[in-house]
Amino acid sequence: MWEQKPEVHLKGLKKFTEMLKVLKVPVYSVLGNHEGYPCDQFDATGANQHQWVIEGALDAWRDWFTPQMKETFRRNGCYSVVVPGTTLKLIALTPFTMMSSNRYLWGNQTDPLGVLKWFEEELHDGEEKGQSVIIFSHLPPNHPPFNPYWSERYLVLVERYTNIIRGLLYGHVHQDYFTILRGRNHQPINIAYTCPSLTTYTYNNPAYRVFEIDGNTYKFLDYVQYSMNIEQSNRERRPLWKQSYRFTEYYNVPSLSVRSHLLLRNEISNNATIREKAFFVKRQEGPRGKDIFNNKEKTRKALCDYDASTLMDAARCMKKEPHLKTVCFTYGFRKLQVCREWKHRILL
Repeated sequence: MWEQKPEVHLKGLKKFTEMLKVLKVPVYSVLGNHEGYPCDQFDATGANQHQWVIEGALDAWRDWFTPQMKETFRRNGCYSVVVPGTTLKLIALTPFTMMSSNRYLWGNQTDPLGVLKWFEEELHDGEEKGQSVIIFSHLPPNHPPFNPYWSERYLVLVERYTNIIRGLLYGHVHQDYFTILRGRNHQPINIAYTCPSLTTYTYNNPAYRVFEIDGNTYKFLDYVQYSMNIEQSNRERRPLWKQSYRFTEYYNVPSLSVRSHLLLRNEISNNATIREKAFFVKRQEGPRGKDIFNNKEKTRKALCDYDASTLMDAARCMKKEPHLKTVCFTYGFRKLQVCREWKHRILL
């Protein structure tokens, strides 16, 4: 990672953006942790040491960004946009202000660059205007290096505005799984999808996903996933893409509702056949995708992915919690009082 260079990072970002332009539709992207230099590092103190990342991305995405989007993106690396002709708002969150591995945050891990405040204002504005919201970010809040304190506050806002949130989409992990988000009373409030990657990863095939959304309510109806078999493609010297699965058909569920995911989660735990199917596509049908199924520790971690709303929840699920204490804090416009168990260190 120390041999990386800023110009190399931007070259890859711009090249991939040019490839996407053949789709002839607006493309809304979000920065990932590898866009910074070194990896995971981004100046969130306001000194603008990493403004080259922001300006480079804006140059690549200039065809789709309005002046207002550019203004917000320059300020905190995030943006929101209402899809033209709809009441659907997209909110893109930068990963750099939420990563405990970003050393620029060591002096302020509460709300660097005011991202959480901005996020709440966007959600509040969407609720006031009767909009539906889809949130997307690179880093899922239940996976390292997400900052545990940031993830708790983030979940508070997701719970408060879950009535308008239609979907939460993440990447980073290079795997395929969903997470049942639970609120303060442990009641399920929404579903978050951690989606696979086009880039190759250890024993994973490249994959991408197409969601089907109701044009009136903007609720997620279904999704279809496509994957490319690396070994076969290498043998034939051409990319061989195929439909991997359709969610409702593959798992025999009626919809993408919270209830459907709850029932499926129970099936994955209690039915070995369903669990093997889930773990197989978790690695995009990679050559060792079923290894999870045969490894007790990997199975436990995979099952925790479905249940852990935050990094704290993930630590508890894996029972890596050397010390817990209960902390209460007040947060947000509505002055929500939140009490949860917090630990001094996260060891995952």
